[in-house]
Amino acid sequence: RYAPVGAVPSTAVRLFGEQLTPVASPWLIRSGPPLRKGADLANFALIEASDGHRTQSLQFLAWRRWLDAYQLQTLEPKRWLYFNYAHQIAQAALTGQGVALARVPLVADSLASGDLVEVLPGMRMDSPLVYWLMVGPRAAERPEIVAFCQWLQAQAAITRVALGEADAPAGPSASSGT
Repeated sequence: RYAPVGAVPSTAVRLFGEQLTPVASPWLIRSGPPLRKGADLANFALIEASDGHRTQSLQFLAWRRWLDAYQLQTLEPKRWLYFNYAHQIAQAALTGQGVALARVPLVADSLASGDLVEVLPGMRMDSPLVYWLMVGPRAAERPEIVAFCQWLQAQAAITRVALGEADAPAGPSASSGT
């Protein structure tokens, strides 16, 4: 489940947290104006989730929150591009349509391969939501469910390393920070 810390049962196991960061295609960065500081984002289209404007609980996905956090409240980009799905946001960034505010776990492979670059390293923002493993009490006894949960937790450990997240505590009482 993708939920805040207080919204899961005590039996939930924290898999990994999430951060948002500006990403773009290397081609866009090489061929466009310089992008060395936050204010340089004004020279680009900014890509974000349209849900950040329609759903109060998803406002953390909006560029405005990121811009406010980095004292760039008055920044106006070349244009805004809105998409409904995280994969559409990543695809738009991959094809050079602008700079996306991306959820790091969802673009980690593209960052690792160099298909996307984190354009302002060190300027990530924590998400209030965390990825959780939740198993029903009767299912938790089944060998195939136990094996799947062990595999999933091993994959989550790899993801935490890729995200630069310290090894996470197991339960929902733990903080969602990295």
